[in-house]
Amino acid sequence: EYRLEELPIQRSIATGKPVRNAAIQFCLPDGRKVHVFGNAVPLLDDQGSPRGGIAAFVDVTKAKEATIALLEAKEAAESANRSKDRFLAVLSHELRTPLTPVLMSASDLAKNPLLSPEIQADLRMIKRNVVLETKLIDDMLNLSQITNGKLQLKNETFDLNAAVRDVC
Repeated sequence: EYRLEELPIQRSIATGKPVRNAAIQFCLPDGRKVHVFGNAVPLLDDQGSPRGGIAAFVDVTKAKEATIALLEAKEAAESANRSKDRFLAVLSHELRTPLTPVLMSASDLAKNPLLSPEIQADLRMIKRNVVLETKLIDDMLNLSQITNGKLQLKNETFDLNAAVRDVC
């Protein structure tokens, strides 16, 4: 907040130099705060001494309030996004953890020669679905990384025929 002697017009008159784009905050009698930009130019007499000045002010209160609201909304959105990312990371871990023993058991049982071929095929199908479920969970986590620009791609080869057979 400014006192009268600190206003740009007073400074301009005192120094004899123009003041440009001075940011000023006034507190009105009703308690409201008003933000303005002020410019001031001194009026000089014939000897070059300041004898007065001209000032212009532009009320930027609404623009300043809108900027503050926008910054607060941006921070809230970024905070919500960070919370979402933490939630997805915890969720993916919690979803993946119980799949590990299922995958290991299905893999071990599928190798058991004492089981019928139908049961071994069913166990291989369970294993494929658990692997697929794990991949879906990883993809969900990757989606979060994509939105934050943190995803790292890796190239790998795979057997397309085997993938098609698995789908069928």
